[in-house]
Formats: sequence, C-alpha cells, structure tokens
Amino acid sequence: MGAHIFEVHAKDGCGNVEAIEIPFEVVDCKAPTPICINGLAIELMPVIPAADVDGDGTIDTGAMAIWASDFIASDVDDCTPPVKYSIHITDEVLDGTDIPNQSQTGLILTCSDPGTTVVRIYAWDSAYNPYAVQPDGTVGGPNYDFCETYVLVQDNMFNVCPDVVPGAGIIQGVIATEDDETVEGVQVSLSGQASMNQSTGSNGAFSFANLQTGYDYTVTPQLDVLPLNGVSTFDLVLISKHILGVQPLNSPYKMVAADVNNSKTITTQDLIALRRLILSVDTDFANNTSWRFIPANYSFPVPTNPWFEQFPEVANLNDLPAGTTVATSWV
Repeated sequence: MGAHIFEVHAKDGCGNVEAIEIPFEVVDCKAPTPICINGLAIELMPVIPAADVDGDGTIDTGAMAIWASDFIASDVDDCTPPVKYSIHITDEVLDGTDIPNQSQTGLILTCSDPGTTVVRIYAWDSAYNPYAVQPDGTVGGPNYDFCETYVLVQDNMFNVCPDVVPGAGIIQGVIATEDDETVEGVQVSLSGQASMNQSTGSNGAFSFANLQTGYDYTVTPQLDVLPLNGVSTFDLVLISKHILGVQPLNSPYKMVAADVNNSKTITTQDLIALRRLILSVDTDFANNTSWRFIPANYSFPVPTNPWFEQFPEVANLNDLPAGTTVATSWV
C-alpha cells in the first residue's frame, strides 16, 4: 500500500525509444468485518450511593458496564492493523443521537434500559481511505463495519430496579455509615400523599415507585435494635478523651452517636449509660434509639457542635416531579 509509479517504455523497429511514468496508489478500502457472539446476559449491581452513572439525568440504583471486547467472537485480520472496536446502542445510532466513534469502547446499562438491549459492535481499521464515508457524513477516514447483537439486562439477584409506571414519580436512596458501609434492616417509611414502608437490604437501598406526582412526601428511616452492635469498651475511652478535651471526636456523626442519653451534649452521664448497657444492667437506651439517621446532604453549620441547630432526621420532598427519580441518601 502507498504511492507508486508505473514506468512504461515503448520502442519501435527504427530504434526510437519513449517512456512515460504513470503514478498510482494502493489504498486499503476493505472494511474489517467483526464477528460477534450471539447475545450476552448481565446482572445489574447496586449503585451505592445511588447516582446518575450513565449521564441521562436520572438517578440510578443499579448498573453494569459492558465492553465492545466482550462481544468479539474472534479477532479480525486486516491489512491496516490494529483493528479497534466500539459499542453503541442500536436505537441511538439509528436515530442519530449517538454517532459511532472509535473512542466509545464501553457502555453503562441501568434499570432504565430495555430488558433486551440491541447493540452494534463496530470494527475500525487504522487506514486512511480517502473514499470512505464516515458516520458523520464526512469523506475520508478509517474503514469500518459492524455486527448487531443483544444484551439481556437482568435484575435477578439484588432487586435494585423498581417496577415503574411511566410518568410516575420515584423516591429512592441508600443508607450507609459515614465510612460508606451500607446498613441493612432499616425500616424506611413514606408518608404524605401515599403511605408505604420498606426495609433496606444488604445494599442499604430503598425505593418507593409509582408515586403520584405534584404532591409532598416525607421519608423517615428508623432502626432501634441491637444497641450494642459495634459498641465496645474502647468507645468509653474515646468518649472520655472527648470530654476531657484530650482527643475530641473528629466528626459530628460520632458526636451524635456519643450522646447516648440524647441530651444534646456529651457528658459523664453518657459514659454511665453506655457502661450500664455494656455490663447488661440495661438492655436498651433510656431516651434514645440505637441508630440515628441524618440526610447525607445536610451540612452542619458548626461541625464541632452538631446541636448548634436542630439537624433533620426526616427528608421532606415537595411537589414530586413527574417521571423523575428523587434520591435521598442517609448517614
């Protein structure tokens, strides 16, 4: 491949000689044809905390990444290596919202994608073909071809996708500690236009779907079991150091947890109440629950004094918009 020249010589019977040079170019015009496997199944994994991972403006509770290379049954030989692969959702390619390009080597599929999502796998060589029409309509560039296959988007293991009525509202979220450890078994109640209750699973997620839009709702998480879960005598040492000013607790959440008797201060009375619980003199907190939950988007005005103002323990969501997922995360 490349630029070359033919040199043609002519000679007659009288010994006259003439020559001419004819330039020509060998161009790779053959597109690499990918060979796809016939379908692939994926299992959506929990998104913790819930977030818009695919950039479509909707909060996602489940997602999974797939790659063009996952669908290649065998590599393609081409005159102009290397061959690169890209992946695109077929419907988006056909309606022109996602013009194929070499850089899109992967996709993120979520609960909003169809159960059977048809995808195209493009193969691109490294040639420059001056006659090749590119996906955006320009002329000149690599040769390419594609094959179509499909992805089965499944939610069999974690149940991260709510059953949604089109146009209805959704309120969902994740409950985790400040160290991002999800909390299981939290009773989350929804009140307002609708009343529902749900318990978080191992992924700490909850979701209320098919809600009437335009109304106000309140989300309240509660958990008051196993008060000694995660508690040890070392906590007595840490609280003592905080009271003495030797080593203050380094987060408002730890301070709220150290306020055992819910007096909005940390004193020796909290040490006494916690010690009675550890020694099994008491079996529960007298004036508190074993867990307190604060919306993750709440910012403490004075982090060294979480009781400077009344911090929220419920989430009030007003005028729930249609066809929109509203996320609430808790610490």
